[in-house]
Amino acid sequence: MELLFYSLSSGSSGNCYYVGNESNGILIDAGISASAIRKFLNQIGISIQSIMGILLSHNHTDHTWKFLPGSIISPPSQPIKYGKALLPEIIT
Repeated sequence: MELLFYSLSSGSSGNCYYVGNESNGILIDAGISASAIRKFLNQIGISIQSIMGILLSHNHTDHTWKFLPGSIISPPSQPIKYGKALLPEIIT
Protein backbone atom coordinates (compact mmCIF):
# COMPACT_ATOMS: atom_id res chain seq x y z
CA MET A 1 0.00 0.00 0.00
CA GLU A 2 1.37 3.39 -1.01
CA LEU A 3 2.03 6.13 1.56
CA LEU A 4 0.54 9.46 0.50
CA PHE A 5 1.66 12.94 1.58
CA TYR A 6 -0.26 16.04 0.53
CA SER A 7 0.21 19.65 1.50
CA LEU A 8 -3.31 21.04 1.85
CA SER A 9 -1.99 24.44 2.89
CA SER A 10 1.43 25.80 3.83
CA GLY A 11 2.50 29.23 4.99
CA SER A 12 1.73 31.97 7.49
CA SER A 13 -1.96 31.92 6.53
CA GLY A 14 -2.30 28.28 7.59
CA ASN A 15 -0.62 24.86 7.59
CA CYS A 16 -2.25 21.50 7.07
CA TYR A 17 -0.88 18.22 5.67
CA TYR A 18 -2.35 14.79 4.99
CA VAL A 19 -0.27 11.64 5.60
CA GLY A 20 -1.77 8.22 5.00
CA ASN A 21 -3.16 6.09 2.23
CA GLU A 22 -6.48 5.95 0.36
CA SER A 23 -8.24 4.40 3.38
CA ASN A 24 -6.81 6.00 6.54
CA GLY A 25 -4.58 8.87 7.50
CA ILE A 26 -3.86 11.76 9.79
CA LEU A 27 -3.62 15.50 9.43
CA ILE A 28 -0.45 17.19 10.55
CA ASP A 29 -1.59 20.57 11.85
CA ALA A 30 -4.99 22.11 11.21
CA GLY A 31 -4.25 25.76 10.57
CA ILE A 32 -7.06 26.27 8.07
CA SER A 33 -10.82 26.21 8.43
CA ALA A 34 -12.78 22.97 8.60
CA SER A 35 -14.48 23.82 5.31
CA ALA A 36 -11.09 24.35 3.63
CA ILE A 37 -9.83 21.02 5.00
CA ARG A 38 -12.92 19.25 3.61
CA LYS A 39 -12.54 21.03 0.25
CA PHE A 40 -8.86 20.11 -0.16
CA LEU A 41 -9.41 16.50 0.93
CA ASN A 42 -12.28 16.19 -1.54
CA GLN A 43 -10.03 17.51 -4.33
CA ILE A 44 -7.48 14.76 -3.70
CA GLY A 45 -10.13 12.06 -3.33
CA ILE A 46 -9.71 11.49 0.42
CA SER A 47 -12.81 11.08 2.59
CA ILE A 48 -13.00 13.19 5.74
CA GLN A 49 -14.17 10.00 7.46
CA SER A 50 -10.75 8.44 6.82
CA ILE A 51 -8.99 10.94 9.12
CA MET A 52 -7.98 9.05 12.24
CA GLY A 53 -6.55 12.00 14.17
CA ILE A 54 -4.58 15.20 14.07
CA LEU A 55 -0.98 15.82 15.10
CA LEU A 56 -0.35 19.43 16.07
CA SER A 57 3.27 20.51 15.83
CA HIS A 58 2.82 23.52 18.11
CA ASN A 59 0.27 26.04 19.38
CA HIS A 60 0.42 28.84 16.81
CA THR A 61 -2.76 29.84 15.02
CA ASP A 62 -1.30 29.03 11.60
CA HIS A 63 -1.06 25.40 12.86
CA THR A 64 -4.16 25.18 15.05
CA TRP A 65 -6.48 27.83 13.53
CA LYS A 66 -9.14 28.48 16.16
CA PHE A 67 -10.14 24.94 17.10
CA LEU A 68 -8.03 24.66 20.24
CA PRO A 69 -7.88 27.02 23.19
CA GLY A 70 -4.29 27.54 24.32
CA SER A 71 -5.02 26.01 27.72
CA ILE A 72 -5.47 22.54 26.17
CA ILE A 73 -1.92 22.37 24.86
CA SER A 74 0.51 22.02 27.73
CA PRO A 75 3.44 22.31 27.35
CA PRO A 76 3.02 24.09 24.00
CA SER A 77 6.47 23.15 22.68
CA GLN A 78 5.68 19.42 22.46
CA PRO A 79 3.75 17.66 19.66
CA ILE A 80 0.19 16.83 20.69
CA LYS A 81 -2.04 14.09 19.25
CA TYR A 82 -5.78 14.74 19.22
CA GLY A 83 -8.37 12.14 18.32
CA LYS A 84 -11.81 12.39 16.79
CA ALA A 85 -13.56 13.08 20.11
CA LEU A 86 -11.67 16.35 20.69
CA LEU A 87 -12.10 17.94 17.27
CA PRO A 88 -15.54 16.96 15.97
CA GLU A 89 -15.88 20.10 13.85
CA ILE A 90 -13.01 18.89 11.63
CA ILE A 91 -13.47 15.13 11.71
CA THR A 92 -17.23 14.71 11.43
